[in-house]
Amino acid sequence: MCFMPTRLPSFTNSSSAKSTQASRWRRTMVAFSAVVVLAACSSSHVVRYKISFTVEVDGEDRTGSSVIETTFYGGGGANSPYRYYTSTRGVASVIDLGRHGWLVAMKDYSSVTHDSSCKAVVVVGLLDAFKLDVKDLVKLRSGKRELGGNLLPQFVWFPRDQPYKNAEPVCPNRFGRVIGTNIELKAAKIEIVQSTSVKMMLDIKTQWLDEMRQDQPSGVYDGKHGIFKPQLSHIEHSGGAR
Repeated sequence: MCFMPTRLPSFTNSSSAKSTQASRWRRTMVAFSAVVVLAACSSSHVVRYKISFTVEVDGEDRTGSSVIETTFYGGGGANSPYRYYTSTRGVASVIDLGRHGWLVAMKDYSSVTHDSSCKAVVVVGLLDAFKLDVKDLVKLRSGKRELGGNLLPQFVWFPRDQPYKNAEPVCPNRFGRVIGTNIELKAAKIEIVQSTSVKMMLDIKTQWLDEMRQDQPSGVYDGKHGIFKPQLSHIEHSGGAR
């Protein structure tokens, strides 16, 4: 949603000339703001997509998926969607690993990790799999792509029956070493969708998610430098609008 500024700070001055000048300045700034906002609104593009992951756990395939909606505002160059301003709605993909806990493909990532052997991308970056500029991407009515090793989000492992603060970021090539011997990422996909609804909250019941909602009601957490702590806003919508 685009918002139009309706008020600017007032000026109080005994000089009529200065007051007139201030008034003109205010009118100019209002007009300029209106042009900027209307330009951004008129050139917005919405892309809705489903991301899904399949993990083999002790010989059994387990899947997790979510639908994300990203709105791009402003211009953009060829194959450069990041020249846009963006806003994103949706939830993270959660994979139930049974006795091993849960694996979450985060919407966003934390730069503070214990595992620097891989690089993660933010969810909007997964659209690079289509190799299209946003103006062309929004024209797609359907389309599915595989997500390679350089186009994967940050995965965070939540061990079963442990506090969420014990969660660990883990690279896909280390699932077996960190989580369990027989755990492996089998597939990662992104698909353009149209009519599927977008969730704002996860509908699963887990100890770690309940703890996060209680500990981070506004989506903001008390982090310490060098110590990883998963953030609720990287998993689902919380607090005020973002």
